[in-house]
Amino acid sequence: MKIAILTQPLHSNYGGILQNYALQTILRRLGHEPVTLDIRQRLMDENISITKQFKSFIATMIYRLQGKNRWKDVAWPFSTYKANEKLIHESHRVFINSHIRLSKQLCTEEEVRQYTAQECFDAYVVGSDQVWRPLYNFLLPSMYLGFLPADDRAVKIAYAASFGTNKWESDAEETEMLRELAQRFDAISVREQSGIDLCRKYLATDAIQLLDPTLLLLIDDYKMLIKEDGKDLPYEKFVFSYVLDADDEKLNVQNNVLRMVGLPHYVLGVGLKLSPYARQNTVRKQLPPPVECWLNAFDKAECVVTDSFHGTVFSILHHRPFVVLANKVRGMARIETLLGMFGLEDRIVDANTSLDKDFLLNGIDWERVDNILSVKRAEAMRYLSQHLSQSDI
Repeated sequence: MKIAILTQPLHSNYGGILQNYALQTILRRLGHEPVTLDIRQRLMDENISITKQFKSFIATMIYRLQGKNRWKDVAWPFSTYKANEKLIHESHRVFINSHIRLSKQLCTEEEVRQYTAQECFDAYVVGSDQVWRPLYNFLLPSMYLGFLPADDRAVKIAYAASFGTNKWESDAEETEMLRELAQRFDAISVREQSGIDLCRKYLATDAIQLLDPTLLLLIDDYKMLIKEDGKDLPYEKFVFSYVLDADDEKLNVQNNVLRMVGLPHYVLGVGLKLSPYARQNTVRKQLPPPVECWLNAFDKAECVVTDSFHGTVFSILHHRPFVVLANKVRGMARIETLLGMFGLEDRIVDANTSLDKDFLLNGIDWERVDNILSVKRAEAMRYLSQHLSQSDI
């Protein structure tokens, strides 16, 4: 089948890139021809008038104050943010272009509608990642396949779609629209257990919980990518920190871990905190390392400290002891579902958690984890095979 995948834009988020790589890999192994729709916001025209720039600034700032977007989405007048963000995104394009098949760039719902009508896809797969979180999607209806005619006969499924939180974030009007679109799907699976309740309560649809796509691949699949990089890390033994939203409490826990383990500290892949007017020369000196290098850090670490969902995923895949620092900024529902699946809820720590070296470097029954993972993988593969069979078209 010719399949279109809809997910979050593939920019500089390691987990976001790898979940799409994993889903495409699995679909190809099932005999399909997947392509990810490259839906991205168009950068603001540098020649836009001063009046329009300030109007955009006021409108987006109001949205920010209402909690409907993020600070990074505010259209600061004469800002270098978008250009710098593009520069950061390009640092990962080598991996994306080598391993992920993308459509041409699509920036509006009309462009998505025209492209998909022209390509005549047999099926659409929405997911994974936070595709159904309003805060993270500038074309939210498209993530519910709103660009398709109501009578379109293509197979429509969601695979491990995520709301990113256990709370419903759409208003009544948007909810009504999304409910109508969701009920056109042939099958819906979500990444978080809480997503099942959100689908039932607000979308009036049934859903099941399935693995994030990154967990469908075996560790050897990722080791093949690491071999492609071929770069050595600075230490033979080290504690790897992948913390997206650092604060004083997380820093204290991290330092406590380092003190107990007594190994060098390796930090990699932490997102740049750019001001709206940062210079490109400054950004170029801090570009994130390649995806393969990030994977290699998990492979070689003795212990991992993270507040990231995919940081937790790859610690589990690489059998690396880890602790998770609660990340309330991005939502804990997904991490709680992941750890609950394996009975590893005790790996979530904070400043009040009593830690010791044995817990930090051991304490996980990897055989049990692998057995559970094997069962969950089989469940996910049955879902994809059942709903993406040629007999459905």
